[in-house]
Amino acid sequence: MKNPNCLIRLGVHCAQPLTIAILMVLLLILNPLTIWAQVDSGCIGDVKYSILDEAAFQEVNGKNWVLLKGQFIDGSDPNEVTEPSDLFRLTGIKQLPDARGVFLRGANLKRDPTTGDTEANRSLGSYQADAVKKHKHDFGQTQFDVAVMHGSDKGEGGSDRYFSTPARITINISETGPNLSGEETRPRNICLFVYIKINR
Repeated sequence: MKNPNCLIRLGVHCAQPLTIAILMVLLLILNPLTIWAQVDSGCIGDVKYSILDEAAFQEVNGKNWVLLKGQFIDGSDPNEVTEPSDLFRLTGIKQLPDARGVFLRGANLKRDPTTGDTEANRSLGSYQADAVKKHKHDFGQTQFDVAVMHGSDKGEGGSDRYFSTPARITINISETGPNLSGEETRPRNICLFVYIKINR
């Protein structure tokens, strides 16, 4: 049984795994780089990380892979995908999510939101903005109400008299040690390209 998803770009459909192996060996003998440049890998909707830029990645994996950068794939944007893609036909997704500069997160599905994504019912490909989990810092008492004693008035046959005025003292507590503040909250990470296959 022929598998249309397994296609060597020489125009040969592979009927059996043995056929694939023989073709790859022949290509490798003819040119060690050819085997990598000729195989169109993956299935529609697959996502891959890579250190290769788009031109180099497509040379290795095929033109059916594109950067996941928020472009339309229904053929409505002539500057991007000029024809309706197979991924659009299969899923109805008109615009890809933009994975540039953000982390990917698994869909929560029916997992308990307290142990997974707290926004449990997000749609696939949706964007989630920055957030810091609710918490508190206990520093103890930082403000104190006091009475300031001042002035005196010598009364006849009596002792000095002092008057008190209510006042509030504020103590400022500052962070010590290295400054770890930044423009976002993030874990340690590595920067890579993110690609998705949109056509067979």
